[in-house]
Amino acid sequence: MNLGVIGTGYVGLVAGTCFAESGNDVTCVDIDEKKISALKMGRVSFYEPGLEELVRRNLEEQRLSFTTDLKATVRQASVVFIAVGTPQGSDGAADIEQVLATAKAIGQAMDGYRVIVNKSTVPAGTADRIRALLAAATSHPFAVVANPEFLKEGAAVEDFMKPDRVVLGGDDSQAIELVKELYEPFVRTGNPILIMDARSAEMSKYAANGMLAAKISFINNMAGLPDGEVPQGGGGSEVAAAYQQAKIQKDAVRSSALASLKQIQLETTSGQDGEHGHGDLPLSKQYETEIKRYAGNTPEYQTWARVMAAQNDRGAMVELLKIKALDLSLQERQYRQWERMEAQLASAVAAKLKSQSRKADAAANAAVRQTATSKLGS
Repeated sequence: MNLGVIGTGYVGLVAGTCFAESGNDVTCVDIDEKKISALKMGRVSFYEPGLEELVRRNLEEQRLSFTTDLKATVRQASVVFIAVGTPQGSDGAADIEQVLATAKAIGQAMDGYRVIVNKSTVPAGTADRIRALLAAATSHPFAVVANPEFLKEGAAVEDFMKPDRVVLGGDDSQAIELVKELYEPFVRTGNPILIMDARSAEMSKYAANGMLAAKISFINNMAGLPDGEVPQGGGGSEVAAAYQQAKIQKDAVRSSALASLKQIQLETTSGQDGEHGHGDLPLSKQYETEIKRYAGNTPEYQTWARVMAAQNDRGAMVELLKIKALDLSLQERQYRQWERMEAQLASAVAAKLKSQSRKADAAANAAVRQTATSKLGS
């Protein structure tokens, strides 16, 4: 199948290369000419195990190509993937301007039916906005599918090739089947392809980020327990192993994970937390002690407290989860300090033991000499 991938960043390049590896003809597009020139020579600008080798192999076998020509790519592709960046704004929410601009450019380039698949991390409802932009830009038929990615840095190729799930969201069954066909080589082990509406698919990314951030925060609190044994016994082996091997899902340790929790709150807040309250005491007050105990009087906590003060009390339990996820970075820094302190302590203990050993040896030698002198004198 002929595929176009708009964006050659982490998500786009991994997806495009892996689709080429499974036998598709893939063209990846980027506006950065230097990046495209490097990719044409098989050079990847970031490190991901196995990715550069796959890029070079598929370049040589002419299944993968790179260009700055979006229009030509759209016109030769049956399915076009949007995989551009969604940097977070000042409020922590995803900035989807690049996604929307790409959708408009795709619509203007279309010359017939196309399936547009969005892999960028976007708030729920973005598929509707993409659909509206496409409809305004073209008279040709099209379908929009939401297809969030769930990749971990350091294991992205493996995650794409052997996904534990693939999520597809849309209301066009023909388009869903077409995209499903693309993923079938990767799910032969029986892991599911989950079909749902586009909004649910978009929300599933945020839900996954938030849940993983919470799991990481929890396993982080177990760091003092025996490595591997207790986390595995407690059912957290996947997260524990990923954490210990520095293979955390890339969005979960950035503040976008916290934006994920904020997005969940915006989607689901309906006063449900009220049932957990006690009288007229606001939930933010009920949990203030717990939050302070967990996060300490840090700049991160102070910022959070100011935000909470400006909000109503609904969703405070989500905010508690949010601050715990945020605190991962604080805990990580604390662990590094502890590691340095332990190393210094170990060095000091070793030096003291060495000194004591020297003193003991000196005393023993002196005793031997004294004994020998006494024997010679007698």
